[in-house]
Amino acid sequence: MTLPDSIPTGTYQLRAYTNFMRNEPEAYFFIKTLTVLQSDGTIQSSSRAQKLAPLRPDVQFLPEGGQLVEGLDGRVAFKAVNSSGRSVGESGFVLNTQKDTVAGFFSMHNGMGHFAIKPEAGQTYTAFVRLGDGTVAPYPMPAVQPQGVVMQVDNLTNKDNIRVYVRHNKPVGDPAAAGPSAAGFSTATMTLVAHTRGMAVQMAKVPLNKKSSVV
Repeated sequence: MTLPDSIPTGTYQLRAYTNFMRNEPEAYFFIKTLTVLQSDGTIQSSSRAQKLAPLRPDVQFLPEGGQLVEGLDGRVAFKAVNSSGRSVGESGFVLNTQKDTVAGFFSMHNGMGHFAIKPEAGQTYTAFVRLGDGTVAPYPMPAVQPQGVVMQVDNLTNKDNIRVYVRHNKPVGDPAAAGPSAAGFSTATMTLVAHTRGMAVQMAKVPLNKKSSVV
């Protein structure tokens, strides 16, 4: 886009859309804010007038099963996109509160990947992502829960079956205790529901008296 030299310095909004897109709300338009600077009669965009640090990508960290739980091996997926919403390849590492490296990661497909981590009690984890200029940017990891359930899906080992590994660290009583608590421990269950497009396709009971189960 060629800008005339009569445009004053200021902030402008660029909107792009087709006539067909005008049938939809403006939220579907491409909208970007631009800064234009005047220098000795020559118009320069802010990105050319000064060297700006690259925009941080949006990186999401998604624990499989929904949460990180103390003492339980977990798998964390991540997805990185740039300011235009396009996927970007990323790599980095995860540090704990003591600044020890506990995991490394790199994207494997369209800015997405995963890594394994075993959260410890009292730790806070921060991911550091390498940017295009060689620097690293910190991203907080999801908080570690003291109790909970984690799931891990294996849909690669066997082409005909999907295995779901379920682990938990919930206190459910003492199996050696006498009386009702022992009975409650032996019969307590969780329910695993598999569904697609809002339709339940399978349900399974997972016993709580075992810390690890596979369905």
